[in-house]
Amino acid sequence: MLPWRTLLSASIVLVSVAVGACSTPEDEPTGEGEEHLTLQANVKGSVGDQVRVLSVAEIDAHRFSNDDGLPTWEGIVDRFGSADPEVHLVDQVRFPDGHFPYTQQALGRPDMTKDQFFTEVSFPNARRYMPFQVYDFRAKPLRVGDKTFQWGLNIRRYNYRDDEGQLADVLENLRALLSERLMKGFGEPALYVYETNIPSSTVRRRPHVTERATMEGRGFTLFAETEARGLCTSATLKETVFAGTCVQRADRGQAWFRCGGGGPQDWPEIGGPTDPGCNACPQLGGACP
Repeated sequence: MLPWRTLLSASIVLVSVAVGACSTPEDEPTGEGEEHLTLQANVKGSVGDQVRVLSVAEIDAHRFSNDDGLPTWEGIVDRFGSADPEVHLVDQVRFPDGHFPYTQQALGRPDMTKDQFFTEVSFPNARRYMPFQVYDFRAKPLRVGDKTFQWGLNIRRYNYRDDEGQLADVLENLRALLSERLMKGFGEPALYVYETNIPSSTVRRRPHVTERATMEGRGFTLFAETEARGLCTSATLKETVFAGTCVQRADRGQAWFRCGGGGPQDWPEIGGPTDPGCNACPQLGGACP
């Protein structure tokens, strides 16, 4: 059994629609304290010319907004699968090209080629490194079905040569490691899965949505590539939700708003009997009030 591996009981579920009401607009903070969101992390990074354990403030400074608008940490595990793995966060300002230059410069592999790096990521028998992204949903947890998650996990777009069972082992190992080293106290992650192929090939990016049953058997709840691009943050619900979620707001005269899927604050109002958005809200039965 791999170190850091845990088997948890959870299920893969479909997206549901949530309803809530309060006096806070969707695009404004609630003003509530965030002390309960403080990390208890033990991760490393490159600061100046020194690789060392990062402070909480430095960890926060490593977070950035990815192409889908999600608050994100880019990272890599060194000595993955060993008894003493190290979790590193990658500074996107200093290392905008990500994992490979970080491995060369910060992890002491200046003569490593890209082919060597890809081999030590992609092939299970040669694997030393495991790249990842963590999505930070602590302030507004991601709702997937009847569950909420304070973080999400993505293992990036490498051509992993593992079979499904081996890849599930890797994901379990990584989930347990990051749950202890970075996101301790914030539960289990939702797993980001791809729906596309590697460009100009028939090779699927992984974990792929077609591997759903295997990932379900290992206790993962999934959210898919296209769903991630349409997330909205809701101060009313205090959650991050998928496109199509509808919210009724008391502060706007009980008007209905729908996550349009065009960005974190894309909340068009639903109104008028001819508005096609009414069909997207099951609570309205296809008819606007």
